[in-house]
Amino acid sequence: MNIPDRHDDLIEAIIQLQYSLHQTEQTLLFGYDCLLYCALFLAVIAVLVILYKNFSFKIENNRRKAMNDAQINFSRDLHDGVAQDLAAMKIYLKKNDVDKTNFYANHAFKEVRYLIDSLRMDFNGNFEKVLEETINSFEDNYDIKAKFLCAAEGLNKLKEEQQIEIYRILQEALSNIARHANASEVAVKITEVGSTLNIIISDNGTGFNQDEIANKKNEKHHYGLVNIKDRVKKLGGTVDFVTTEGTTIAITIKDIIR
Repeated sequence: MNIPDRHDDLIEAIIQLQYSLHQTEQTLLFGYDCLLYCALFLAVIAVLVILYKNFSFKIENNRRKAMNDAQINFSRDLHDGVAQDLAAMKIYLKKNDVDKTNFYANHAFKEVRYLIDSLRMDFNGNFEKVLEETINSFEDNYDIKAKFLCAAEGLNKLKEEQQIEIYRILQEALSNIARHANASEVAVKITEVGSTLNIIISDNGTGFNQDEIANKKNEKHHYGLVNIKDRVKKLGGTVDFVTTEGTTIAITIKDIIR
């Protein structure tokens, strides 16, 4: 073999080596890219899992808070309503006053039945229907005629925590009417104007003295009304109580309809 042939073989070997190195480099780069994309993909999945868990935790936390509020309200209603009725029934039973004993016994029974019905409400469905069922249950249990008008399409689009607050407001108002108003009729009207939600709850009962509500010493005697004010404030709204010819609760919540 002569020198030129050896030189050609050497050049060819160098070319083959360069090609082999290039192929190896491409393979390594491809593997690196794959690892990078896999890492990014896993990172995205991890972020999504974290977001989902946080979202689920928030929903569960809201549900637990709602359940806790429901239990507190139920316990308070038992104490403020049923317990007082039973205490009054006991007093009149000792006095052999059959009429008043039966009156307070029936009232306690109606209160318990209404409270049990209120615990069955499902907020995962149509919220307008939930409110309508609440009002129907109130009418059935207390024999007080109740009318419901709703012209608020955005009601079902509210956040669950907002719906729960509105539900509790209505429940508080109806419970107050049943206990104290001596009313025969109740009307609930819910409307929306732009992003504003208006709620009007009125009855034909005896009304109350608003000056007593303003007096901090009397808050415990009007806990329901004070609680309504607090819940409306929590929603960023305002509430007015009008006591001419019965009681009207006028609630305005701006910027709640999205």
